[in-house]
Amino acid sequence: MKGRRLKNQLMITALVLMIAVGGFLSFHYKDKGLLKTAMGGLKKEDGKQTTELEDMEDAGEAVATSGSAASDYAAGARLKREQSHAKVKEELNKLLKKSGISKEEKKEITKKLVLLTTNQDAETAIENILEAKGFQNVVVSVGEEGVDVVVDLSVVEEKDLSKIQEVVNRKTKCPPEKIVVTPLRVE
Repeated sequence: MKGRRLKNQLMITALVLMIAVGGFLSFHYKDKGLLKTAMGGLKKEDGKQTTELEDMEDAGEAVATSGSAASDYAAGARLKREQSHAKVKEELNKLLKKSGISKEEKKEITKKLVLLTTNQDAETAIENILEAKGFQNVVVSVGEEGVDVVVDLSVVEEKDLSKIQEVVNRKTKCPPEKIVVTPLRVE
């Protein structure tokens, strides 16, 4: 019984860590992801990948300056985030349906499911409100450590930062020092 409980707790911890690492990597390497996406479609006739974009020092930045590329990035990031959330929910639901787990474990898994759903709702609400306030291509990730906001701006000015922090704080109660705002465009 203790072996199963430990195994279930390890599985839950691993899932939470995967979400955190996935979110971090997604936002930390956003420009590099655009470069890889752009390079993924370039193939030579012999089937080998070309290296033309690899030689450009700021290829990711060049792609990010296009309005449609910024929109594509935001849509792709949201899709990846939703897929990640769906996988975690699926795994947590599988754990809930397993026989032999204790009431404590079920309660812990249920708490994680509720937290995940609450975070998803907050992400969507923040994105919608910020877009209603005039920000474009907003992607929000709510995690245990804080909130990451990627917004389609060349530079995040103080007035924009305060608007974003106010909305995030209102929806998540996250303090401003735990809110990271990243401009999507680099000019």
